[in-house]
Amino acid sequence: MELSEYEKKVLAALSGPGALLTRDVADRVRPRFGSNQHQHSGAVRAWLLHLEKLGLVRRLDAEKPVCWQLAAQPTTKEST
Repeated sequence: MELSEYEKKVLAALSGPGALLTRDVADRVRPRFGSNQHQHSGAVRAWLLHLEKLGLVRRLDAEKPVCWQLAAQPTTKEST
């Protein structure tokens, strides 16, 4: 399946170490989708959910707010 240009940008935003909040991913994806930040963040969340279904990204845990990372990365959650 071909990924959209924005889905590729979402993956690129997550390419660094660790995990990012949805809003942090949205801040790194440019140009902004839609006419305001709320629409852009909603679109980024939808792309993240689609990429999760494809197995390309995963949620770090079930906590809110959700943190995302590439599925190929080892879990960054530290045990205390």
